[in-house]
This record gives sequence, C-alpha cells and structure tokens, in this order.
Amino acid sequence: MASRKRKSTDTQSEPFQRKNAKTIDPKALSDNASIMAMLDDRAARLPAHVRDRYVGVDCEMVGIGPSGKRSVLARACVTSLTGEVLYDAFVRPSDYVTDFRTEWSGVRKSDMRAGKAVSLAEVWAYLSW
Repeated sequence: MASRKRKSTDTQSEPFQRKNAKTIDPKALSDNASIMAMLDDRAARLPAHVRDRYVGVDCEMVGIGPSGKRSVLARACVTSLTGEVLYDAFVRPSDYVTDFRTEWSGVRKSDMRAGKAVSLAEVWAYLSW
C-alpha cells in the first residue's frame, strides 16, 4: 500500500476566516456604549421567539476556609441577549468569607450584609422558574 503525503498547512500564519465574515473595527469597541450598541443591533435583527430564548449568566465567587481556597457563590447576574439585566443579587455565603477576591469579583464585605445579600436558596427559588 502506497502512502500519500499530506500537504503541509501552516494554520498559525493563516487564521481561519469565515466567508462573508464582517470584521469589527477595534476602535469602535473602545467603550461599553459602542459594544452595547453593536450587540443591540445584532440582537434586534433576530426574531423575538429566538431572541427571548437566550440569556447570559455571570457568577462572582469568593473564597472560604483556610487561605480562601474553597470557592462559593457571592453574586449571580442574568441578562437578556440585548443586555437587559433580568436578575442581579449578592448571595450570602453560609460560611465565613476569608478572601473576597475584590480585585476580580468586585465583591466587598459591605455587599454581604443582611438585607443586601440573599441566601443561595432564594437565588435557586427565583431562577428555577
């Protein structure tokens, strides 16, 4: 059986390009307003029955236990495809927080106060519609 030689292709020098793909000018994405306008424009072109089926979920975590190594939920946020905030709540951890990871999470000790933060059970109850 004769072996065939494959053509060598260098994927590093030629990135994958979709046919008819629109390029985005990085200067147009210099601020959040430009990004949101672009997303709103794209989402607005979708039929409502498609657009309403998708959401974005973001969770912020804090550390508990020795050295804050164990991660637990501290904030949950759900947005629509167009960026409308559907749910946003701080979540009160059941254990003592040893690392708020504020630099990355934006969560501070003051956000965890009773009355400002809800329990994990409340988050589950709200989001399990």
